[in-house]
Amino acid sequence: MADTEAAPLSSVQINAVQESWKIIVANSKENGVTLIKRMLTEHPEILHLFSFGRCGLSGEAIFQQPMFHRHCQYVMESLDAAVNGLIDLTALVPVLEKLGEKHKSFQVKREHFQYLQEAFVFMLQKALGDDLTKNLAESWLAVYAVMVDTMASKM
Repeated sequence: MADTEAAPLSSVQINAVQESWKIIVANSKENGVTLIKRMLTEHPEILHLFSFGRCGLSGEAIFQQPMFHRHCQYVMESLDAAVNGLIDLTALVPVLEKLGEKHKSFQVKREHFQYLQEAFVFMLQKALGDDLTKNLAESWLAVYAVMVDTMASKM
């Protein structure tokens, strides 16, 4: 595994995340839009990192762009692969490392992933409601830390 700061994931954490993911992925399109829109609404200073953010539009018009919706879909597909790959981190690491290299080419910095984490927690709260317990939220944050640490190792 890549040099990461995150602690290893327990089987309980992995199971909890994978079970809750089934709820999230059932409404993947809406949850993906919620995630990315929240991040960019809260942190508009990073909008230029996205192709749809450089198209000359502003406000809600940005979020109507097909490129925006494609990006949301790609993010959810990547999360789906990561969540489903948690059981075999050895196979997942190269996928996340490649994703880190790709994000580096777009000038994404490690600190930008904090913005995504904030938006991710918001999306989890919205998608899972009362089912997002403290333990489940901590499990998700542990998974997120592994993903980001692994991606950042190639940035």
